[in-house]
Amino acid sequence: MNNLLVVLDILTVSGVVVCAIIASSCKKLLSSVVALGATGIFAAASFLVMHAPDVAMKLVHRGGGRRAVIGAGHTRHGDAGVNAREEEHAH
Repeated sequence: MNNLLVVLDILTVSGVVVCAIIASSCKKLLSSVVALGATGIFAAASFLVMHAPDVAMKLVHRGGGRRAVIGAGHTRHGDAGVNAREEEHAH
C-alpha cells in the first residue's frame, strides 16, 4: 500500500510539472488555459493522495477546474480580437 501511494504521488507531481511546462510553452491562449486547468486538477489530485481532501476541493473550486472552463470560454472570442489586431499591424 505504501508503494502505491509513492507511485501516485510521483505521477501527480509529474503531471503538475508537465502541464505547467506545456501551459507556459503554448502559443495559443486557449491551449495554455486548458493546460493550466489540468495543472490545477493534478495539484488537487496530489492533495488527495496526501489525505487532504478539504484542500483539494478548495483548489478545484477556486483554482484549476472552474478557471479553466471560464477562461476557455472567454478566449474563444479573445483570440479572434488578438489575431485581427496582429493582422492590422502587419499591413
